[in-house]
Amino acid sequence: MNTTTPDKITGQVMRLCERIMPGARPVFVPVHTHPDCRPNECFLNVRAAVGFGGGRIVYGWGIWIWPGVMVEAEHHAVWELPDGTLVDITPKIHGERRILFLRDDGATFDYERFRRRDNVRLALSSNPVVQEFIDAAAAMNAFLEAHSVGREIKFDREEFRPLAERALRAQHAVYDLCLEPTDFCTCGSGRQVRKCCGIERAKRPIPRLEASGIQPV
Repeated sequence: MNTTTPDKITGQVMRLCERIMPGARPVFVPVHTHPDCRPNECFLNVRAAVGFGGGRIVYGWGIWIWPGVMVEAEHHAVWELPDGTLVDITPKIHGERRILFLRDDGATFDYERFRRRDNVRLALSSNPVVQEFIDAAAAMNAFLEAHSVGREIKFDREEFRPLAERALRAQHAVYDLCLEPTDFCTCGSGRQVRKCCGIERAKRPIPRLEASGIQPV
């Protein structure tokens, strides 16, 4: 994915935030990671930090933007230090040093069942390719959540195949339309496409379900 922290709080960003928390305004929060913290494990990272250093966990949404494609909100948690300072301690794949965070105290995390909240997405283009990309991602997440038990996701390959094919077609189409050589490479290296896989190869990434912990049965 080619999303990153917005440079500023634009009207488009506020439209997304209003959809989630009417009247609330996001804030920029610095990223200061710790060697023991793992990417994509913000809730466990912050809970451990609170147990060790005090303060509290603050729930909400990380706001990301893919210019010209979409803005999206990802369920997230940051650490509120005992002095009230907010800090994001979860490592970022693309090395961002700050995030845009929308506080939402009602967006708690279920540590027992590990229920996942889908991202909230807003298209920045009227091109139907972009909307199909967003719709396919939502359908994929709904399926995986419906087939999850705790941290395990199990499903029948044939039942999953139409969703996977739709998502892959949508992914290819939006990359063909929107991917630029200066975007983050789709392989997840954190480098620009032009300095990594190259634009043609990056436009055709192959999903790796096993790498994400998803195990078809």
